[in-house]
Amino acid sequence: MAMTFTTTGITVTPTTSSVSYTLPVNSAGQATTKFIRVIADGIAFIKVGVAGVTASTNDMMIDQYLSEILEVNGPGFTTFAVIKPAGSTATMVNLIALENQSSP
Repeated sequence: MAMTFTTTGITVTPTTSSVSYTLPVNSAGQATTKFIRVIADGIAFIKVGVAGVTASTNDMMIDQYLSEILEVNGPGFTTFAVIKPAGSTATMVNLIALENQSSP
């Protein structure tokens, strides 16, 4: 599957407390992105949802340097939250909107 990266991604610094951010938008500046690519430089956890979403160490784990592609076009999804466990070396989590993608 070919991926198109036409927007600037978001890089955040995870902490041991959940912090939420706005999802990346597509090249038209719309929050209609269907998929995002996520990668971290250490173990972190992510949760996608609506405003106010919080992540815990029971949510989806992003392993060090292994990218994940997440579908984020759920009802009203505009936000993601990240957290890192105590002792994790994660200093950044990067997300980028993928365009021209479809569900398998």
